Formats: sequence, structure tokens, C-alpha cells
Amino acid sequence: MNETRNIEGSAAVFIVCSLASMLGVWLCPTRAFTTASIELLAVFWIVYALLEAVSPHEWDNLLIQLVPIWIAALLFGEIT
Repeated sequence: MNETRNIEGSAAVFIVCSLASMLGVWLCPTRAFTTASIELLAVFWIVYALLEAVSPHEWDNLLIQLVPIWIAALLFGEIT
């Protein structure tokens, strides 16, 4: 079965990821919206959408759960 990705799917991932992560920052009492945090989130959103776009069929669900968590932990200093 030949599955192809489309721009609409990646755009949807980008939009939902951006809304969910902004909500997460807004709800977290130890985080605040700053220029730096928005820039880091933008990197996160782009990486997330690209990951969804290039992951092999059937691997996307696993990869878009694990890789962004690792990236977010790196970006926000939770992993040293």
C-alpha cells in the first residue's frame, strides 16, 4: 500500500501542535511567554510538522510522540 503525505496534514499537525504547546505554556505556572519561549516553540512546531511529513507510513504515530518530547525537554532545559 503506497501512502503519501500531503501539505494539509502537515499544516494540521503544525496548527494543533502550536495551539496545544501554547496552551501548555499558558497553564504552566513556572513558564511564561517571552520572545525566547515563542522562538523555541516555533522551532518545536516546525520540527514536529517536518517529522510528520517525512516519517514513514505507520511510524509517524510513534515518532511524533517520542521525538518532540525529547526535543521539548532539550529546548526547555529539562535534559542536560
